[in-house]
Order: sequence, then C-alpha cells, then structure tokens
Amino acid sequence: MNKQDRIKIRLKYESICHTYIDIFVKKHGYEFSHWIADEIGDVACFIEQYFFNFNDIRYDIDNNI
Repeated sequence: MNKQDRIKIRLKYESICHTYIDIFVKKHGYEFSHWIADEIGDVACFIEQYFFNFNDIRYDIDNNI
C-alpha cells in the first residue's frame, strides 16, 4: 500500500469518527470539545468534563443504548 492510499484510509477513518461524534452529540446533548492528545478515534472530551473512549461511543450508537 502506498502513502497516498494510507492517507486516504486515514482521512476516511477520521471522517467516520467525527460522524459518530456528531450523532453522539445530538443523542446526548453534549458539546464536543476535542480528542485527547489530538488522537482521533481514541478518547473524546465533551464540555471539558466528560471523557469517552471512541469504542464506547461507537457501541452506544451502533446498539442504540
């Protein structure tokens, strides 16, 4: 896999992560602050006081918890 393919995959992944965040925000009424250490898809911070692992966010949305 060449560098351009890796970049495309990474950009798609980041877009999907942000889509999950947008849905999570609408569902729970939180305001997204940032990704911890700028690691998209790891731990998300909401209103500077709630922290959720992306896998938990994804599970919440995928299973309508």
